[in-house]
This record gives sequence, C-alpha cells and structure tokens, in this order.
Amino acid sequence: MPAATTSAPVPEQAPAADLFASYDPVGAMGGLFAPALIRGYAPSEQAVAKWAGENHGLTRADVDATRMPGDFTTSAARTPGDGVYGNGVPQQQAYGGSSVDPLALRAWSQGGHYDPAARRAAIAARLAGMG
Repeated sequence: MPAATTSAPVPEQAPAADLFASYDPVGAMGGLFAPALIRGYAPSEQAVAKWAGENHGLTRADVDATRMPGDFTTSAARTPGDGVYGNGVPQQQAYGGSSVDPLALRAWSQGGHYDPAARRAAIAARLAGMG
C-alpha cells in the first residue's frame, strides 16, 4: 500500500504591492516625452491620449499644405513639330523638387507645437527682408 502523501504547507504570501503607485501621468522631462502606456490601466491610457492630443495635432495633410513649389522644368523630349506651331511642345511640364516646411515635418513626426499662421508670417517677414 502506497504511503499517503502530504503536501507542505504553503507559506503565506505578502500582499501584492501596487505596481502603479509611482505612475507619472505627466511623462518624462516634464511632458516632453509621452507618459508610459500601460494597456488596460485607465489613468495611463487617458494620460497618453491627452499628451498625444496636445503634442501631435498635425496630420499628413497639414504637413503637405506647407509644400512649396519647386522650379518649373520642362523635358527635352518634344512632340514633333508640324511647322504651324513651332518645333513641338514639351512632353512633360512639371514643378519638381518641392519640399515641406522642416519644422512642420519635425512637429508631425516627433510631436510638439506648430502654428502654421505664425510660421507663414515668419517666412514672409524673412523673404521681405531679403528684397
């Protein structure tokens, strides 16, 4: 007959500490970086949503609206001339090499505040001073 097995008594466990007691909803460096996201922890999700709303207000369309036209270029390839309208029309006409405002691109990708009206005014003032 097999011997009866007895289990060792389970030691009493200490109560679980509150893992989120030290959670900082402001984020690192006074809010420069987003607070930690802990899925399922409501204060964390709310803090991250608030930070994203304040620091990621630009959309791709907003950044694209800052696009400046590049130089006008025509292609060397031309349609055959018929003698009536000269020697033909360029096959491609385009504004190439356009770029967006680097500050808008930085604010969109890294977060931060970007005021398009103030930025336009600063660019216009700089261009007015160059003339």
